[in-house]
Amino acid sequence: TDDSSATNSRTRPATASARVVTSLTCADATSPGGFVACKLRLEEPSGYKVVLNSSSCIAHGNVFRITEPLAQTLTDDGCYEAAGTEIQAAGPFPAGTEIAAEVIAPLLANPPALRVSGSYPVWTLNYEDGADTDFDDLVMTVTAMPVTP
Repeated sequence: TDDSSATNSRTRPATASARVVTSLTCADATSPGGFVACKLRLEEPSGYKVVLNSSSCIAHGNVFRITEPLAQTLTDDGCYEAAGTEIQAAGPFPAGTEIAAEVIAPLLANPPALRVSGSYPVWTLNYEDGADTDFDDLVMTVTAMPVTP
């Protein structure tokens, strides 16, 4: 406000500069409602694919990547990636191979989380970026693709 009682304001989008890495978590059978770090296990010789089903977020720079058994990036900007985007690894990888994944994203108000539901051969990954707690910011499916002998 100035001497004439005029006011002015300016808005600019806020960009989080700190980045945080979030790995897979699965329901903890020993602690109802709890989650523990986990990996997705291929039960038979298989390849796999990862599909981005949907996104409901506005932050730029949500990177989703597979870190094991191969390093692969599904998206560098998950909130703005088209639904249906996918990566595949034909393998075959031996039975017992574990798939690890992570999201690297801006640090927001709350800690982010990447939760797994389902079991071999199809898992659903729900990512919460920390802006709210709806767990629908990125929704992906990992599907094992068994190799027929």
